[in-house]
Amino acid sequence: PDEGSCAVAKLEEALIASPAQQIVLISHVDDVPVGTLVAYAFEPVFSSEKIAVEVLWYLDEEHRKGRRGIEMMEAYEYWAKMVGCSVVQYGWLVSSPVNMPKLYERTGAELSEQVYYKRLK
Repeated sequence: PDEGSCAVAKLEEALIASPAQQIVLISHVDDVPVGTLVAYAFEPVFSSEKIAVEVLWYLDEEHRKGRRGIEMMEAYEYWAKMVGCSVVQYGWLVSSPVNMPKLYERTGAELSEQVYYKRLK
């Protein structure tokens, strides 16, 4: 096996074996990365449900039309089910594309809370 396939095998092994359970999805067009979705799964202290949390999702602007974004969401949700999650979480930043909430709602996600941040001095 070549060095690249060994690295991929090691990455897959780490992702499956990790108690923190995380995933990095990369979307390619002609071997060029055009998007990524990073997430982790955990069970909150006061809950018996395991949750998957999307912490970074980026797709090049020219690839935001069509199904590529939906396919990334579907892959993330499939992974979440495979690692035992009953809930997935998506984030939206004020700097995110304005249509993201519509996409989430169209695919069955519901707004559950808003988060405010304060920079500490």
